[in-house]
Formats: sequence, structure tokens, C-alpha cells
Amino acid sequence: MKKLLITGAAGQLGKALAKEISFREDFRLYLSAKSSPETEDEEMIFLDVANWENCQAVLMKINPDIIINCAAFTAVDVAEANREEAYAVNVLGVENLAKLAREISAKLVHISTDYIFDGEKDEPYAEDDIPNPLNYYAQTKAESEKIVLEYSPGNIIFRTAWMYGEGKNFVNTILKLTQTKREIKVVSDQWGNLTSAEAAAKAIVFLINRNAQGIFHGCCKGVANWYEIAKKVLELAEMNDVKVIPITSEEYNAPAKRPRYSAMANKHLEEMGYVMPQWDEELERWLKKK
Repeated sequence: MKKLLITGAAGQLGKALAKEISFREDFRLYLSAKSSPETEDEEMIFLDVANWENCQAVLMKINPDIIINCAAFTAVDVAEANREEAYAVNVLGVENLAKLAREISAKLVHISTDYIFDGEKDEPYAEDDIPNPLNYYAQTKAESEKIVLEYSPGNIIFRTAWMYGEGKNFVNTILKLTQTKREIKVVSDQWGNLTSAEAAAKAIVFLINRNAQGIFHGCCKGVANWYEIAKKVLELAEMNDVKVIPITSEEYNAPAKRPRYSAMANKHLEEMGYVMPQWDEELERWLKKK
């Protein structure tokens, strides 16, 4: 039985992975997260990836065969002002894990993002396209990818995008806004792949089972903009009395610049025979279950 450690297990992907792996008898699962009111769980191990001593103590004690790193500073706009904290988690923390993983001969699966691309392409990005991040969060993620593969080419970089699941995300925000608003303004000039945490988790487990290595894109198929996604959410939730109004990124005026087009092609996954679900079909399935 292989020992598998999930960092950032209190986040939406971490939770989805824990559920997916908990059904399997070939893994002994360990969950870890940085302490917060949400993560006061007897089974949750305290782990601050940016703290070397803490990382070393936890990993040496567990001695996992596989580490899935879901720990990240993901607040894209906040990262512009809180650069030190974003760098500590997204770069120094990743280097801590990569260094220790090599010491104990563990495979590191590192979660990355579509935002490492600049959005200048008019077709989905492939795994071998060159990153050119537009904001500080994306810069830290691009740097972390290099670190992971430098420490071991046997590690996995799993890039995913526009995620929703159990927690704070775009889909849940739209649903929450309908409780108080009859009109919702949503950006219509950014295109990407809406992806459920559950779909991403299933793909990650597939790669682990195949002992894959290298860079993989794992997002739901089909491209849409945020405005189209918001309309689909309301349609599926049968909230026809709420109007979605399209606005530009310039009008929204977020602190961090986003790529205009960050859709990704799951080329390497599909070469292995694995096909991700269509974004709208997966969204419908998830909302029915919610």
C-alpha cells in the first residue's frame, strides 16, 4: 500500500482528491493543511509548506510515496500587493516539498494554472507552449513549475483552470449573488476552460496510477467566457429572473491583469487515452448533485 500525502487538503481540489482517493484500497491517505478555523479536523495534519522545519518534520515522519501539492496562494489580485506571502507559499514552499520529495524518493504532483500563459494565442495552449505570465501570482506558479521538474523529471506538473467545487469559486459566487441581486455584471472578454475539482481529481489519480511524469493539462473540454458561464449557471439553476450583463475587463478593473484567452488542450492526457468531460455537461452534473 502506497502512502499518499495531500497538502492544501482543505481547499476545493484537496477535498475532491481526498474523496476520490478515500475509495481506493491501494493508498494510505494523509491530509494536511495550514491551520485555520475550517481545518480543525482531527485527521488533518498541520503543514505550512513555507516553513522548512515543519515540512521536514511532517514528511520525514510520514515518509510518503506520493505528494500531491494543492497548497497555494491563489488570490490572484491579492498577490499583487502581498507578494512576499505569495512567493513564500508558491515558490519557497514548493522548493521545500521538491527538495524533501527527492530526499525520500517520493513523487511530487504539483498543481499549476492556465494563468502562466499570456493569452495571445487564438487556440488552446499545449503543454509545450512557452509560459509568459501577466501577473505576479502567475509568475510564482511558472517559477514553481521549473523548480519541481529541476528536482526530478519524474515529478508531475498538472495545470488546470477556472476551478469550482466545494468552497469559494466563480460558480458558487454567482449562485450566492442571486440571493440579493437581479442583475449581475460579468466579464465577457476572457476565455478559458471551466473545470470541476472532481474532474481534475479523477485525472490526477489516473496519472498517478499510470506512473506518469512531466507536464499535463487537465481541464474540462470546451471554451467559454465568464459571461457565458454565468448565463449557463443561471439557466441550469432555473434562475431566469436574474439578468447577466456583459462588461469588459477594463470596466471590471481588477488589480491583476488576466490573459484574454487561456484555454488549454489536454494533449498529453488524451494521448494516454484519458478524456475530460465537457464543461457544460460537467457543470450540469455538479449542480444537480449540489
